[in-house]
This record gives sequence, structure tokens and C-alpha cells, in this order.
Amino acid sequence: MKQTTTTTLSDLILWNLKGCEKVTGEEYGKDECYWGLGIESNSSEICSRIQDSQYKDDCYWNVGIAWGDASICGRIVEQYPKMMCEALTQKNPGICGRVDEKSNHIPDQDEIDLCHALIRRDIDFCRNNSQADGCYFLMSRLMRNRTLCEEINSNPSQYSLCVRSFNTLLSRSTTSTTVKEGSECEKIANSEYRLYCYAITMNDAKMCEQIKGVTDRDNCFTDIAEAIGDADTCEQVQDAWYKDICYLHLSLKSDDRGICDKIRRMEDRYDCYASVGLDAKMCDKIEGLFPRSKCYKSVALRVNDSTICDRIEDNDVKDECYFFIANPQRNSSLCDKIKRVNKEACYIEVAVLSNDAKLCDMIGEPNERLQCDAILQKNLTICEGIDDDNVRYGCYTTVAFALNDSSMCSNIKNTEKADEQIMFIRDGCYSSLAEKIKEPSICNEIESQGVRDGCHMRLAQKKA
Repeated sequence: MKQTTTTTLSDLILWNLKGCEKVTGEEYGKDECYWGLGIESNSSEICSRIQDSQYKDDCYWNVGIAWGDASICGRIVEQYPKMMCEALTQKNPGICGRVDEKSNHIPDQDEIDLCHALIRRDIDFCRNNSQADGCYFLMSRLMRNRTLCEEINSNPSQYSLCVRSFNTLLSRSTTSTTVKEGSECEKIANSEYRLYCYAITMNDAKMCEQIKGVTDRDNCFTDIAEAIGDADTCEQVQDAWYKDICYLHLSLKSDDRGICDKIRRMEDRYDCYASVGLDAKMCDKIEGLFPRSKCYKSVALRVNDSTICDRIEDNDVKDECYFFIANPQRNSSLCDKIKRVNKEACYIEVAVLSNDAKLCDMIGEPNERLQCDAILQKNLTICEGIDDDNVRYGCYTTVAFALNDSSMCSNIKNTEKADEQIMFIRDGCYSSLAEKIKEPSICNEIESQGVRDGCHMRLAQKKA
């Protein structure tokens, strides 16, 4: 592809879009400015503004491989660069040596070797290549690895563009142009959390490596391992307990009992065997009462069998087991078995799912009974008759959820509780509803920055 010119970012007002529109003269023409800005901001929309076909193709080439998006490669006019772009995004070495029938371009061995090396992500190839700077630049975009920019030694302009384009790939904060990939992530204020968001929405474990917080980094690897079904990604989890959780989640998703063998703690390994094999007898081998009870619950929920709940010795875990099976079965008789935890909530859940108002009458606690009636009738005024703050707030949230009406969350206010506590309850109402109807604008109503970031994170995952 075209070599980077001597144009510097400062000359072009840091590739600012408005700056490009004002550029005149032949030396720093609009096309070259849009080309630099398109690559820096990883925006195919900016590439589309370019008139010169060579600059436009090169812009699409760079943005296409940065996102691993073959559809962007498809916009390239010149056939050979288009094929190379598709080879890299599809990781298909068979394309590397194809002849461009339109231009009759026959790729030479150097071009083929570079193509293969980029597909293999072979960094050593760049070190021994006569075009090392260009090789590192492309490799950094393919691997989303900013440290490779530091290997660019002889071309300051290319180094600067490499660094800035990589920063934009993570933060999306350098231009006002919105790139559709990960657009929810760019709304996250916390830089670590934003990086986490990009990593899990792109399923790119390399990004997880750059997260400084150990817990967030481990969660990042776990989420990606589960998403792509890769046990090797779990190996990158640092904390031993989180690593076991990673293997457990992956084994359950893939129904692969062999992954259970990697779990360190014996009781968790048996829990994994039981849950994947749908065999409650494996739980009998667990010595501790609480982990054994959790194992029975896991199997019961997997097979939707309440009789397995009967074998649970821990009363709270047993109540949870009945609760979570009563819901999908719409079976209020299981609510009757609950002794302490979530009995009223169980009746409400089944009543709503069955649209059976009679079940509300089975609730002994008056405030909970009013909440059940309010939810079934989708009537916010009934919530106002509840004298317990927590139950009333839950009523507001659930009715708002049922009606898909975020304005109802604003009713959570004016009590004797601390303002911060009220804020988090109200924020939870907005967050739950935003996630349900997949509406990002609702996240903006959230006051707490952490909760707001989490709202955008979950919406980004749903769109991925």
C-alpha cells in the first residue's frame, strides 16, 4: 500500500475534521488530511470523504484491518489491496498469492511473505524486514498492541500516527465523529472501564492485558474466554479463584466436562462435573455442607427439577433453589416451600408471569401484597400506598420496567434515607430499564458515574 508521507499531525491541526475542511493548497490537500484523520480515528465514514482513489483505498485498508472488518475492505476499488485486506481480516493465507486479474498484478515473494507474517501475527518477521516501520505499523493495528508503535524508528510521522490511531481505537475521544463499533464504550468516563468495554465487545484478549486493575483484568479474560469458548484465555487469569470461575463458566457454556479437570479446588471441580454432566450424585462427593448445597442447586436449575432442591441441607440455598425453579415453571406450590428467603417475591414473580391476581392474596405482608397488585395492574398510584421505602422503591422500579417508562424512576425521592442511598436505588431503576429496552439515552439519566459506566458497558455487550 501507499507509504506514509512526511506530513505531520501538527501540520494538519492534529487531523481535526474541521481543520481538514479548511485545508487549501496542493501540499496538504483535503484528501491527505482526511486520509490521516480517517486512519487516526479508525473511521470508514471519514475515508468516504476522500476524492483521490489511492488515498481512499489506503484509508479503507488501514481502517478495515484495524477493525478486522472485511466489509470495509470490500469498499477498496483496486483489486490487489482489496484481496490483501480481506486476507488479513479473514486470516486466510490462501488469498496472499492470488493474481489480480484486473491489473494483472502478480504478487512477489516479499508481498506474499509479509501477508503470511501479518496473518500469523509474526512480530519477528518485522524485525528482519527492510520495511520494518511499515510492518510494525500494520502489526500494531492487527494486534491492537500500542507497544509495537515504539518499534517504529525511522519515520516520525508514521510513529505519531501509529500512537494516535491506537489511542483512538481505545478511547474514541479525539474527534467528534462516532464510529459505530463500540459506540457505547466511548461514553464510559473511566478509562480502565472503557478499555474493558472495548475488549469484551471486540472479544480481544490483548486489550485485557493493558488493564491495570487485577480484578477487572481477570474479569475481562473470563468474559472473553466464555464468549469465544477458549480455555487458553482462562490461563491468563491471575487470581486462582477467578481462574476456577472462568473454567466453570466455560465448561457450562460448552458442555465440556474436560474443562472441569482444570479447576483447582476439589469441591468446585465436583460442582462442575455435576452441573455439566447433569448428575446430582457427583455432589455427594463434596464434603462441605454449603458447597454441596450449591452443587445440588446448580444441577436442579440446569435440569429444572425441584426434587433435587429437596436434597439441599442449607436452608437459604434451598429457598433460592425453589425460588428460581418456581419462576420458569410458574409453580406457586414451590413458593409455599420457601421458609425464609424471597417467599413474597416468589409469589409476585409467579403471579406476574401467570397473570394471576389471586396469587397476590396469598402474600401475608401488606406492603408486598400492594406491590403485587400494582405490578399486575401496572398502576403506579398503588405503589404510593406502600409505607415501607424499600418496597415502594421496588414497586416503582418494577412498574416502570413493566411499562418501559423510565420517567417513573424519578418517583424514587424525598425520604428520610441518605441522598446517596436514594441515588443508587434510582440509578438502578434507570439502569435496569435501559438494559431491558436497549436504550442508551436512559443511561444518561444516571447520576453515579460508576453505575452510568456499567449501564453503557452492558448495552455495548448486548450490541456486540
